[in-house]
Amino acid sequence: MDFSEWKLVEDPLEINNNNNPNIKIYPKYLLGENEPVSLNYLNKTSINISQPAESFNQTVIDLQRLFRGLVIRKKIVSSPEYKKYQMKEQVVSELISSEEVYINILSTLKNDFFNPIKKLNLISDKRFDVLSTYIDNFYTLNKQEFYDRLIKRRNNPNNNYWADIFETFVEKLKFYSPYVNSYDQACELLDEQYKKNIKFRNWMKDPKQKHIRGKSPAQNHLVTPIQRGPRYVLFIKRLLKYIPPSNPDYKHFKQIFKRIKIIADEINEKRDELLSVRRLRELTIEIKKLNFNLAQPGRFLIKEGEIKIFDVQQKSKHFSTKKQTTFLLTDFIISTFHTSSNSYTTRFIIPLVNTIEHKIQQLTKTSFMFMINFKEYHFQHNDEIETQEWIEALNQTLQRNLEKKRSFLDLVEWRKLPVNWENGPKHHKSGKGVIYKNSLYYFGGEPHLDKTRLFSNDLFKLDLVKLKWETVLTVGNKPSPRSEHSLTLFDKKLFLIGGKKNKIKYADLYSYTFDTKKWTKLTKFKGNLPSKRSGHTATVAQDKIWIFGGKGEDGKYLNDLYMYDPLLNIWKFINPIGKSPPAREKHSCTFQHGYLMVVGGIGRNRMSDIWCYSLKKNKWFRPEIRGIKNLSNRYSHSSLHFRDKIYIIGNSEPLNSNQAITAVDLQSKTCEFVNSENSPKLIGENISCFCNNKLNQNCILVMCTTANQLNNLIYTLKISSRKWVKETTRDYNIMINNKKKKKTNKPIRYNVFKLFPSNNSKEEIKITNKANSTINHLKKKHSYALLESPQTINLMKQEERRKMKEKEKKINNKFIKAHAWQNVLNYQNSKKKNTLKKRRYSYPIRNTNIQSLI
Repeated sequence: MDFSEWKLVEDPLEINNNNNPNIKIYPKYLLGENEPVSLNYLNKTSINISQPAESFNQTVIDLQRLFRGLVIRKKIVSSPEYKKYQMKEQVVSELISSEEVYINILSTLKNDFFNPIKKLNLISDKRFDVLSTYIDNFYTLNKQEFYDRLIKRRNNPNNNYWADIFETFVEKLKFYSPYVNSYDQACELLDEQYKKNIKFRNWMKDPKQKHIRGKSPAQNHLVTPIQRGPRYVLFIKRLLKYIPPSNPDYKHFKQIFKRIKIIADEINEKRDELLSVRRLRELTIEIKKLNFNLAQPGRFLIKEGEIKIFDVQQKSKHFSTKKQTTFLLTDFIISTFHTSSNSYTTRFIIPLVNTIEHKIQQLTKTSFMFMINFKEYHFQHNDEIETQEWIEALNQTLQRNLEKKRSFLDLVEWRKLPVNWENGPKHHKSGKGVIYKNSLYYFGGEPHLDKTRLFSNDLFKLDLVKLKWETVLTVGNKPSPRSEHSLTLFDKKLFLIGGKKNKIKYADLYSYTFDTKKWTKLTKFKGNLPSKRSGHTATVAQDKIWIFGGKGEDGKYLNDLYMYDPLLNIWKFINPIGKSPPAREKHSCTFQHGYLMVVGGIGRNRMSDIWCYSLKKNKWFRPEIRGIKNLSNRYSHSSLHFRDKIYIIGNSEPLNSNQAITAVDLQSKTCEFVNSENSPKLIGENISCFCNNKLNQNCILVMCTTANQLNNLIYTLKISSRKWVKETTRDYNIMINNKKKKKTNKPIRYNVFKLFPSNNSKEEIKITNKANSTINHLKKKHSYALLESPQTINLMKQEERRKMKEKEKKINNKFIKAHAWQNVLNYQNSKKKNTLKKRRYSYPIRNTNIQSLI
C-alpha cells in the first residue's frame, strides 16, 4: 500500500486542502487515499475477524483500514506538533474543571448564604445587597458566557478553536475590579454583624452552614472572585506555549493575554493594597504605645518578621532576650517587643523619609548595619535568606522614597486672605485672572447665585498688599460681557480669546495694555483662525500662545490645537502627528520642559487623563506616570508650573476630596497627592478655580467660587521644604586676629547647605570644614566645624556629640567582641575621638573678623 501521498501538517487542527484535491480533511489527521479512515479505526488497535464467509471482503477492508489507521496514528502521536496539541487539550480540560469548581462556589454562596439571609431578613444593609448583586452577576457571567460555551465547544470535534470564547468573556471581566472594594466593606460588615447580631450569629453556628464558614463568616469563599482574575492569565499564558504561531488562535490569544493582564494587574494591585490596609488596621490595635493610626493613604506594609534591632546610641549593652518583631512600612520602621500572639509593645520608630544620608552595610551573613540621619542601627536575623530579603526590601523602600521626594508634603499650609470685597467681583464664576506686579487682574464671569444679574465685562484689580479690590477704569474697544474665555499674560499685555454669553460663542481676540489701560480689538490676522469656542485653554510657550480644545458653537467638544504669534499677528492651525486627546472643555494646560500638559476636563464624560504635546516633535502622547491611575475626574480646575513640578489644584470629585492638590513631576514621572489638615474643600460642580502665577517664592495664589457663598474666596497656598540641599562649594578668606590666614597647598573649602524657609523662619547656613584648620583662643587649640555668625563659633552640635560620646563609652566591650562589627565600632570611636575632643564650654572668639560667607 502506497503511503507517499500521506501528509501531516504542523497542527492537526489546521488543514489546507487547496494544494491537492485528493487529500481528505478530517479533524485529527490528513489522508491521501481515496477511501478515508474514520475516527473509529484511527483509535482502534484490533478488530474481531470471526465473521461469516459472505462478509470476508468487508473484513479485509476493515483490516486495511485498521492498518492504515495504526500507521497514521503512529505518525501523528510521535510528532512534536501532536504533543503540543495534547498539552493544549490538557490545559483546556484543567480550565474547564477549575471553572466548574468556581461556579459551584458561586452557586453555594448564592443559594446557601445570600438567599437564606435575605429570606430571613438577618442583615439589612446596602453593602450586603451590593455584594450579593456582584455574586449573582459573576455566577451568570461565568456560567452562561464562559463555562457553558467551553463545554459545547469541547463536545464539537469539528470546531476546536477557543479564542472567540475568551474574547467575549474578557470584555466583561472588568466587573471583577470594583468587587475588591466591596469585598473589604462586606468582610467588615459580616464581622461586625457576627459580633452584634445574635440572629445572624446563631444562624452561622448552625451545623448546616458549616461548609460556608471560614476564619470569618464566608470569608474563604468571598475572596475567590478576587483570586480568579489572575488565574485566567496563567491559563492563557500556558495555552500560548502550545499553540503554533500559524494557528489563527495564536494572534487572538496574544491580544487577549495583554488585555486580561492589565485587568489582573489592577485586581492584584487593589488586593495587595486592601490586604495591607487591613493589616495596618489590625496593627494599630495590636501595637501598644502607638499614638497614631497606621492606616493612612499611600502607606503600605512592605515586610514584617522576627528580626532584632540594636540602637547603638541607646544605653542598652546588648540585644534584648525578649522576642522582637519588626514592621517595615513605606515611610518608617517600627521595632516592637512581641508580648503575646496578637500583642506588641513599641520600642522605637525609625523614620525613612526626609533623610539627609543613609547607608546599609552587611556585617555578617545574618546581620547588617543601617545608618540613617547620622543614627546607627544593627539588624540581626537567624536566617541568611531572610537577612538578604530585609536588605533588599529596605534598599527598595529608601530608593522609592528618594524618587518620590515627599519631603515637602508635610509642609503645606492654606491661609484664607481677609480680602475687602466691597468693590470686587461678587458671586461670579467662570471669570479669568492673572497676576501682574503684585496685583490680581480679574475679568468677566457669569452669575453664580443671583441669576437676575448680567454677565460681566468689568476689569477688577486686587492689590495683594492691601487686599482690597478696585474697578479699573479702561478706555478703548472694551470686550463684550462673557465667561469661560481665556486670559493670558504676554509681554506686559493681557490677551483675551473667545468665551460665551448664554448660548452665544465668541472667537474674537482682544489685548489690554497695563500702562495705557486701553483695550484693543485685534483684526487683520494672517493664517487660519480658530472657530468660536468657550472653555478652552490659552498657554504661553516659546513666545507663542497655544489654544487647545473647548466647546464649539454647535455644542460639539473640540480637540484642535492652534498657535498665535502676538508679535507677527499670525494664527496657525497645528496638525500633530498621531492620535490627539479626546475632545473636551474646562480642562487645564501648563507648559514645562518643552511640553504642553493637558489635564482632565469634561467631554462626553468627566476625565482624569493627562496628555502631553511635544513642541519639538509636533506629537501628542500620554506619559507613563506612577500613581496617575488613582487621579480622580476633574474639570473647571487649574494647574501651574511651580518648583519643577506641575500642581493641579481644585475640583476633584467629592469622594476624592483629598486629591484637591496633585503634584506631577514629569522628569521623575511621579504623581503625589498633597494633603493638609486645613485644606479647603475645592470640590463641587460650581467651582471655578484658577492660580495663574507665583505670588512669591513659597506661595501659590488660589481663587475659587464655592457653592452658597456670596463672594469668591481667595487663599494662599504655602509649600515649603526643610530638606538640606547641597547648594555650592566655595573658597572663603578667613580673618583671624585681623590677619589673613596664609594660603596652603590645600585651600579651605566648605560645603554650603541651605535650609528652605517655612512660615517666616530665617535662612540657616550650615558649613562643614573639609580642611585641617585651627583657631588660637586662650592659648588652646579648637577645631571648628560649624560657623553660624561672623564673630562666634557655635559648638552646640559638638556639645551634643560630646554627650553622646560619653554614653557610647558605657557600651560593654564584651558585647563588641561578641559581634562581627567590632572593627566598625572601634573605627568609628577612634575617628570620633579626634573630632569630638572639645572643651565643656565654648566662648565667643575675641578680636575675630570673618568676612561675609555668602
